[in-house]
This record gives sequence, structure tokens and C-alpha cells, in this order.
Amino acid sequence: MRIGIMTLWAAFDNYGQQFQVFSLQHFLQKEGYDAYIIRYEYKKDVRSKKWYEYFYTLKYLVDVKYVITKLKNMKQDKNPVFINRGFDKFASENVIFSNEIYHTISDLKVNPPSADIYIVGSDQVWNYSDQYQPYSNKIQAYFLNFGNKDVCRIAYAASFGRDSYGKNLRKYVTPFLKKFSFISCRETQGVEICKSMGISSKLTLDPVFLNKKEDYLSIIKDLKPLENEKYFLLYLLGNATEINYELIDKFASDNECKIVCIPGKGFHQTKYEEIFPTPEEWLWYMNNAQYIVTNSFHGTAFSIILNKNFAVLPLSGKNSLNQNDRIFTMLKILGIDSSVIGFNKNPMESVFDWEKIECIIREKNDEVGLLKYIKEYERSKCRHDEKN
Repeated sequence: MRIGIMTLWAAFDNYGQQFQVFSLQHFLQKEGYDAYIIRYEYKKDVRSKKWYEYFYTLKYLVDVKYVITKLKNMKQDKNPVFINRGFDKFASENVIFSNEIYHTISDLKVNPPSADIYIVGSDQVWNYSDQYQPYSNKIQAYFLNFGNKDVCRIAYAASFGRDSYGKNLRKYVTPFLKKFSFISCRETQGVEICKSMGISSKLTLDPVFLNKKEDYLSIIKDLKPLENEKYFLLYLLGNATEINYELIDKFASDNECKIVCIPGKGFHQTKYEEIFPTPEEWLWYMNNAQYIVTNSFHGTAFSIILNKNFAVLPLSGKNSLNQNDRIFTMLKILGIDSSVIGFNKNPMESVFDWEKIECIIREKNDEVGLLKYIKEYERSKCRHDEKN
């Protein structure tokens, strides 16, 4: 059974994206499926906005905090545009891609990827503004509007990154969603958006939770970037976030730890030395930290998978509630107390029942049942082939 996966895969500084690409494919391969990532590069498939479409974005200018944060990030960003962190090497060694590179929805329709099943997810593959027209081709691609009608279409942990779709956008994507055999979302908001279009969906965890801790540790078994040093790990992305550096310093000092800062996706600060590890090294730093401070969804997810004490710095500013929902939903599903949100107590005081959390992860994966739907499709396909 051949499975083509549509997701966001071309990151060079977002470790979470790199590992979610790896995780779903790795899980399916372990289960015996021929799974691969469809290399769709959407940049050429997005048209420039027409002059009047820019008026839609003017609403952001009234958000003073949003504007200040953007200006501050522009001033602070002294990093090179590209720092080689070995993402391409990691992908070439751990991820299987389609031979073809698809630049447009037309490419996908004329020469569709060969597969019995298409899966889209996770990450924010369905995050589009109501002024969606410039992105209509990209939307079609990530709503799997290509390929033979007999191909089974599944959304697994797809993320909207917002709490609603406008009327016109709902009207545009609903016909695409009706072609899906199974849909799951990783946020409660996503389930509600589907419901608003008359589409049934289930709430699930991100595919990084499909694999066990041991699967990830096998990647880093031969690594040891630091020798016997205790450290707090800061893994922060360049989204608007309030960071209390004085408290970070205090808690690190109280626990006799140094501070290791790994920036991702546009984040930059000048207080601490920054390092730019490979994906394997990032995973090692995550696994060996005394404590992790992050504003990243996948940074939070891997803190849980690796059983590390952690704190989540929630995003602030415009659309922060929508962006934070994915983390809040994940914590709620796993029964993790909201005290991990923010950074206002000694991190080593946090207590987690990791055995119970791992049990919840297994139960949730079984309940939503990605494999169940795949096997159900296999059986129906076999019956159909036997009749013919």
C-alpha cells in the first residue's frame, strides 16, 4: 500500500517541522507501508496580491503590540538569512521524498503523485486568511484537490491555526473536504471549523506522538555535544512572546545550570550565546536538558515525549489566542496542569506523572485510529478488486 503525505517540509530552522515530517512517515513505514513525502513547493503557486487586497491587512496596524514586536524583531535580527543546520542532510538520511518536485497545483493534477492513499497533516497546512484568493492554488494542493477520485484522502492532525473561516473561504474548501474519508484535527478550534462546514472530524494528537521515546533516542545514540554539564534549554521561535530573562537567570542559577539557547524560525536575542545544532543534536539537547523553556508547539510536544520538565511561554499579540490553542488543546488532552504555562515558579518543582501521560497518548492514538482507517480502506479495496 503506497501512501503520499502532503505537509510543510522545507524548513531550515524549524526543528519541530522537520520532526513532524519524519514522524508520520517513520510510523507508517514501521507498520509496513510504502510512505513518502510529496515535494510540493508552493512559492510559485501563490500569486501577488492585487492592490485592493492589501486593505485587508491594514487591520493589523491598529494592534500596537503587534507593530512594536515586528519592528523589534527587524531591529534584532542580525542573523544571516541562512545558517546551515544540517536539515537537508537529516532529511536525505531519514526521510523519503517523491522523485518529482511539484511547483503548482497544475503539476499535481497533470501528473499526480502515485499513491493509494493521500494524507495531509500535521502542522498549519490549513491556516489561510479570509482574503484567500492569492493562495487558492496552494489551498487546493493542501486540501488534496488532485489525483484520481478513487484515491483515499485522509487528514491527520491537520491544523487551521485560527478559530474560524469566513463564509467565502468555507464555501471554497467544503467541496474538497467532502472528498475525504477521514479527518482529524489537532485543535478544538479545527474541529469546530469543520463542524461549521457540515464536516465530521475528530480531535487527535500531533503525529510526533505516534512514535515512542525510544524511536527518537535511537537517532541520537552516538551523539554527545556536551560533556556532563547541567543546563536549561531555551528553544524559542520568532513569534511574539514575553520573555522574563531575569527569572530565567535566577532559576538557572538556583539549580546550578548553565543556559543553552537554540533559536528557531526567525528568533534572535543578544543576552545569551546562541547555538545552531543539527536536528539530531537538537533532539540530544532536548533529551539531556534539566528543564526546557519554549514557545514552540513541537518544543512542548517533545518535552512531553522525552519526559522533561518544561514551561510554555504563550504567544502574545494579534491572533495569539488562535495560535496558542494548539498547545492548550494538547495539554488538555494529556491531562497536564496549566501551571506549565508561563514562567513564574522554580522549574524543578514541577511534577509530572509520565506513566499516566504515556498511557493517555496510547489511548488517544488508538481511539482516533489512523491505522484503523487505513486498514479499513485496504479491506474495501481488496473486496473491490476481487469483484473486478
